[in-house]
Amino acid sequence: MKEKLKYAVGALLACSLVAGFMPLIEVGAMKMSVMDILKIGVGTYGDTELIREVMELFKEYLRPSIITVVILIILILAGAFLTVVLDASKAYIAALVSGAVNNVLVIILCVSVKGKIDEVESAFNFFGLSSGIRFHVSTIVLWILLYAVIFGLSACGIVLGKSGQKTEGARDIMPENLSDRKNPWEADLDPKKQAYLERIGQLEQERKAARKATERAAGQTEGSTFHGAIGGRNGRYASKVYPLQEKVQVFFIKDGTGEVLITGEKSGNTTAGVYYISEYEEYCVEPYEKNSFFLTSGQPLGRDRRYHLPRGTEVYIGDRGHAFVLA
Repeated sequence: MKEKLKYAVGALLACSLVAGFMPLIEVGAMKMSVMDILKIGVGTYGDTELIREVMELFKEYLRPSIITVVILIILILAGAFLTVVLDASKAYIAALVSGAVNNVLVIILCVSVKGKIDEVESAFNFFGLSSGIRFHVSTIVLWILLYAVIFGLSACGIVLGKSGQKTEGARDIMPENLSDRKNPWEADLDPKKQAYLERIGQLEQERKAARKATERAAGQTEGSTFHGAIGGRNGRYASKVYPLQEKVQVFFIKDGTGEVLITGEKSGNTTAGVYYISEYEEYCVEPYEKNSFFLTSGQPLGRDRRYHLPRGTEVYIGDRGHAFVLA
């Protein structure tokens, strides 16, 4: 749209020459346009003696304005031409500059003509033109409206051009050379992000190990109903499986050295009890000490409460050095 808009602005600039053929000055019953002033300068008059007498007076006083009229016509045509041939980013600026210069010259012309007319107004009374000399308002209003539209369209074109540049800049996200693209996995990571990724990898390895322990427990109980099993992750139970009986609770206890043991009897050092419920394929865990039984995420399980955990849940007693999986 911004490309087509400049042609409309150029056409309006060229059409402003039409105002030069409209009446600008009224001398009694006689009306004169800018083009009439130009004709006076080159000596083109009417046929009657009266008109020739009047025009001779105008020629004497309006001769300095002829140069201004010629310059104005040339600048209007030049501004219209540049607006059409230049690219959109420069065309509207050219239209604004041309419009501003044209209006300055028109103001100079009107002031100059008005001053000269005031000097000769008394002379026209000799020819019976006693009604006075004045500017034709409709021509001035048309000129003002025409250039108001030109300035408005030019400003609109500039705004559209800037918004288009912003949009194009936002789309230019691809590198000029694909070889310049970097692998995000090879970029230097923040230490916190690196630690987080390492922790994710560790958890993934733990899940794989728990899955293997579950498969081993299922293999050991093949041919009979599965009643649950506890797989060791490290310590004395590393890579070992402790099979359970249907709804028979076993206990985690700590001996004098701090080692965690699995036993079928509850004692004073018991940390938690656990048994398997085959109907729901889940384990019932009941911690007996505060902050002693944890999920692998680090969440502690509350004292003297029962928790139903699904198969494959990883837990640890006290610290991660005593980790187990509820196979």
